[in-house]
Amino acid sequence: MHYPVPCEVAKMWLQRPELLATTSWIKLNTKACPLCKISIEKNEGCNHMTCRSCQHQFCWVCMGPWKVHGTSYYECNNSSNFHVKPGKYNNKEAKERPTQYVHSFEVRQASINALCIIHERIFDEIELLQTTKKIKWGEGQALKKSISQFINVESTLRWSYK
Repeated sequence: MHYPVPCEVAKMWLQRPELLATTSWIKLNTKACPLCKISIEKNEGCNHMTCRSCQHQFCWVCMGPWKVHGTSYYECNNSSNFHVKPGKYNNKEAKERPTQYVHSFEVRQASINALCIIHERIFDEIELLQTTKKIKWGEGQALKKSISQFINVESTLRWSYK
């Protein structure tokens, strides 16, 4: 829904590269608080999170309550709960567990999207540096190959958990 903006304007706005990059960054670097659903950014440190809005304490990895984690600040000792056992799909908690996998996939996809948006711009800059002799042709080719390989790694990782 984009009322009162006309469809054409909304479509043009949503296709702006800087907006796509920002949206990808937000998807990549934030999660919603399990209690109040406000976006939270984890930029360093352990997995013990406290929402500034509602003060809920939870694990960044599994999004479960922190009280079950004890003193394991840098590893989620609750991650074994993500593996849903056969026959347990009727239980609400088991149905919600795959959301961690979905989030992991979406984070990688957002990273790929952001990389693809800036990919051409970076390649153009490398070509400019090569033509102005600020870097050697071989160095530019190595940079291009590295960027392409990084995108391939992200593409592979999106299909794996964590």
